[in-house]
Amino acid sequence: MVANTRTAARAGGIRPLDEPLPVQVKVDVNDRPIAIGVLKGKRAGRNNAGERAFICRWRQVSEVADSWRIDDEWWRKTAISRIYYRAIMEDGRSITIFQDLAIGAWYRQGS
Repeated sequence: MVANTRTAARAGGIRPLDEPLPVQVKVDVNDRPIAIGVLKGKRAGRNNAGERAFICRWRQVSEVADSWRIDDEWWRKTAISRIYYRAIMEDGRSITIFQDLAIGAWYRQGS
C-alpha cells in the first residue's frame, strides 16, 4: 500500500497521453490524403509563406479505409472541428490522421 503523503492533489503532475503529432499531408483534388510526411528530426523552421516547415520523409497512402468528422464543444471559445482518416500506408500499416479544420493543421493520432 502507498503511504499517504498528506499533500493536496494538483494538476501540475498531470500530463496528456498519446498527444497528436504534427505531420505534413499531401491531398488529392477531393482533399483526401495521398501522402503523409512523417516528422524526421527537428523542425526546419518556417517556409517562405511563414508556415511551419518540417524535415520529413514521405510515405504514400495506398488506401483511405475510413473517414469521419467530429464537431464538438461548440459552446467553447474554440470549438473542436476535425476530419479523421484511417489511412493504409504503402507498407500495409494502418494509421489515423486528422486535420484540425479550425487552423488547417494535420496531426497523427496515436502511436
